[in-house]
Amino acid sequence: MILKSIRLHNIRSYSMQKIDFPIGSVLLAGDIGTGKSTILLAIEFALFGLKAGELSGSALLRHGCREGSVEIQFSIGKKEITAKRTLKRTKDRIGQSAGYIIENSVKTDLMPKELRARILEILNYPSGLISKSQDLIYRFTVYTPQEEMKRIIYENKDSRLDTLRKVFNIDKYKRIKENIIIYSKFLKERKNRLEGKISDLGQKKAKKRQLSEQKKELKGKEDKASESLKAAKEETKAKKIQMAGLEEEIKEFNRRKKEFELLGLELKNIVEKREADRREIAETEQALKKLGDELDKLEDISEINRLYAEKEKSVSEKEKELAAIRNEKSQLSGQSSHIRGQVEKIKSLEKCPLCLQKVPHEHKEKILSKSNCSLEKFRKEFDNLAKKEKKLDEQVMDLKKGLKEISEKVADQKALQLKKENQVEKEKRLNFLRQGLDSSKKRIAEINSKKIELNRAIEGSQTEKRYSEQKECYERLLQAERKAELEKNSLSKELEVLDKHYKEIEEEIKEKEESEKQLKKIKGLVNWIEERFIKLVTNIEKHVMLTVYHEFNGLFRQWCSMLIEDENLNVRLDDTFSVIVEQDGYDTAVENLSGGEKTSIALAYRLALNKVINDVVSQIKTKDILILDEPTEGFSTAQLDRVRDVIDELNVRQILIVSHETKIESFVDSIIRISKAEGMSEVA
Repeated sequence: MILKSIRLHNIRSYSMQKIDFPIGSVLLAGDIGTGKSTILLAIEFALFGLKAGELSGSALLRHGCREGSVEIQFSIGKKEITAKRTLKRTKDRIGQSAGYIIENSVKTDLMPKELRARILEILNYPSGLISKSQDLIYRFTVYTPQEEMKRIIYENKDSRLDTLRKVFNIDKYKRIKENIIIYSKFLKERKNRLEGKISDLGQKKAKKRQLSEQKKELKGKEDKASESLKAAKEETKAKKIQMAGLEEEIKEFNRRKKEFELLGLELKNIVEKREADRREIAETEQALKKLGDELDKLEDISEINRLYAEKEKSVSEKEKELAAIRNEKSQLSGQSSHIRGQVEKIKSLEKCPLCLQKVPHEHKEKILSKSNCSLEKFRKEFDNLAKKEKKLDEQVMDLKKGLKEISEKVADQKALQLKKENQVEKEKRLNFLRQGLDSSKKRIAEINSKKIELNRAIEGSQTEKRYSEQKECYERLLQAERKAELEKNSLSKELEVLDKHYKEIEEEIKEKEESEKQLKKIKGLVNWIEERFIKLVTNIEKHVMLTVYHEFNGLFRQWCSMLIEDENLNVRLDDTFSVIVEQDGYDTAVENLSGGEKTSIALAYRLALNKVINDVVSQIKTKDILILDEPTEGFSTAQLDRVRDVIDELNVRQILIVSHETKIESFVDSIIRISKAEGMSEVA
């Protein structure tokens, strides 16, 4: 990875700034607080986004601004990549919004988590070394804040070893051991369950032998019951064949009895029907006599309808006349009201509305007299019309009264017409009933004759008695057969239940024997895990860790010897990667060293860690870039001179150094100067 440029918008002390980064060693120079470290934070944000507990939106977004962004451009081999992340201030927080990535001129809009995942994929960082909140590979190979590197040196050995295991991807052995212990525990629990499961295996086998004896005994009883059932069935079958000869005789006998009963029922129904018909004939004759008296009043309804139509027409004509008179009265009333209104106006009129001269009294009297004459004429006409209206009203009332009487008469005649139709129907019914009485009389005679004949045949037959005796014997044999069958079925059912129980026991024994085999395997596996596998993983982890340690310690001592020229000071790492300092032949703590010596040790640790990680995790794409944040804090002039040798020795294509030491300017390839005025940072 080679960093090309970065563009900051409303990021901390930067309002709008683009910074281009050349290849080689680059110094970000400027006084303390000018915004050099902000550039490093912006690079990390552009690549990986905000990180809880480490890099928050409020720490990046410029105060008073609602939005901000960082756009980074870098290359990996021949592939050009641009990524942009944005910050947005809401009511109660500052968070990331959607960004994008451009790969070989193809732009893709992505959400923050998607963008981070794509960057990690491009950088080819192993997924196992990427946590949710920390990017350890980037942190310990590209950019490590100086204070954080000092922290890893000073923290307790267990925390340091856990961190280094993750960085070197060696913690997988620890996870393997933890997982195998969990698996071993699971196997032991399963072993305990299997031991409990097979604890009654001997009892189950004894039970199986007992059930086998019971099955044998019950099978003998079932065979005897089957023979008894077979004999009973043969005897029943023989009796049934014997009864078959009587079947036709008893069928004929039962048919005659059934016919006799049906004829009796038919005779009863006919007699009851004749009585009902006689009553209906008497009632019908009486009803016809009454209808005859009422139908004497029946008239020609067409003449009545003609009179009704004439009167209805007269009513319509009179009502039209009434409507005309009432309309004329309404017109006269309107004209009278209009004249009265003019009279009132003339009475109150003092000046002519046209010429504005005073109206003479004589002229007003003349107009009023003429108006009164007109009103009198209208009144007389109105009275005449009222009289005509009253007379026509009376005539209409009389005509409507006559219409009502005719309408009632029409209704009466229609009712009589219906009764006439009813008379015809009743006469037809009367004839039908009389004919029915004659035919039923003949049928009664036929039935009585047939019943006498059937009764003689029934009373003289012995078929029913003989059939009853044979059937009773057959029923006894059938009952015996059923008893034998029930006994046999009961034994078969009992044998079936016993057999089912036997098979269940047999299946249980089979399962328990299989569990016994599994138990044997599990015991062997648990023993192999505890006695061999865990020890093997531990040895592999120690071997890998020892290999890393030798390389790490060699590099660390090499960098320390270049940065610290003190023959009486010997610095090395122990097997927990803790820094061991010997001064004048005595062990001493790192805290007792000078500021420059502490910084030298932290820088040596940082550079050694960078080289070992790049060697161990060889596929990552960030080997060509290194960022050093204030690496020379507390350095003497002589130590600053040695930094030149360190940079040359590193052989990294692009090194970004943040420092306010002016001496470093003499041995870097490029300088980017940062200044700050009125709270605003910019590149000079």
